[in-house]
Amino acid sequence: MAGATSVITRKTNNGFEVLMVREKRAWKCVTGNIPRGETILQGALRESEEEVSLKVEPFALLGLYNKTRAGRTNDIHLVFATRLLNATDGDKIVIQEDEIIEAKWCILDELLKSQSRGSGMSVDARTLPWLRSLKCHLETNAGFKIVTRNMGKSGTMIMA
Repeated sequence: MAGATSVITRKTNNGFEVLMVREKRAWKCVTGNIPRGETILQGALRESEEEVSLKVEPFALLGLYNKTRAGRTNDIHLVFATRLLNATDGDKIVIQEDEIIEAKWCILDELLKSQSRGSGMSVDARTLPWLRSLKCHLETNAGFKIVTRNMGKSGTMIMA
């Protein structure tokens, strides 16, 4: 099964912010499965609109998440950094209540610092590498080398 993650960003006077959503206990970025006939990029944009009512555009491919499950084909998620099409829309979030408990903007630097200290909101472990990759992209706006990371039972993570 294919999936997509949209790491939604915006630039404010406080720095770059990312939109985090909470499903159950952990916070993560907007993500979802891709139905047949839809590209993974189309799915990332659709999920952003469905889950938090925001229209976004991609500006970077942060990586690929690949998970193999016993008795099933590979699950592949592409992770895109996206930005708001209209900067004023960031204050007009309407969550999809059957999937999302809440959504909030977080200053990227503060969020990463709190996670390194083990404090703050509980962020899903698969989300943290994408946030770090986003920070690197935003700071350098340069290319990345390919790095793979064995996630054990969760699969293999590839960051570009």
